[in-house]
Formats: sequence, structure tokens, C-alpha cells
Amino acid sequence: MNPNQSSNANSRKGFWEVLFEISFSHFITPRVIGIIYFILLGALGIATLGGIFSALANMSVLDFNAFLIVILSPIGFLLYAVLLRVMFESMVQWH
Repeated sequence: MNPNQSSNANSRKGFWEVLFEISFSHFITPRVIGIIYFILLGALGIATLGGIFSALANMSVLDFNAFLIVILSPIGFLLYAVLLRVMFESMVQWH
């Protein structure tokens, strides 16, 4: 490794500098992966709660189906949360 690379590795560039850098000597994924994970986890939580509330609102019409949705929605949330985490960890692992 030449001295220029070690000095570049030690200096921390700003977000916008790294985003528009053409040489790809610095990576942006480790900086934004937590934010993206938090946003997707929040959207998944809102969708899960929406499904549960919708099933409870229609409980008199679709008794058994609504019951299944109320039971399976949290399980689906956990499965998708684990899949998201594994996917993002595999992205950062190669960095």
C-alpha cells in the first residue's frame, strides 16, 4: 500500500464527497445502512399494525381469517426483520 492510500484511509471525507466520488475509494454503505434499516423496520412495523387493526375491525365479517392475521402478522414482522438484518449485515460484511 502506498503512502497516499494510507493517508486517504485515515482522513474522513464528508457524506457528499463520498457520495459523488468516482474512484470508489471510500464506501457510503456503512454510513447509511443504519438509517435505511431503521426506516424499513418502521415501515414494516406500521404495515404490521395496520394489518392487525384492519383484521380486528373486520372481525365480525371474517372471524377465522382475522384471527389468523392477528396471530401471523407479528410472526411475519419478526421474520422480515431478521431477513432485513441478515441482508444488511451481509452488505456491510464485504466492506
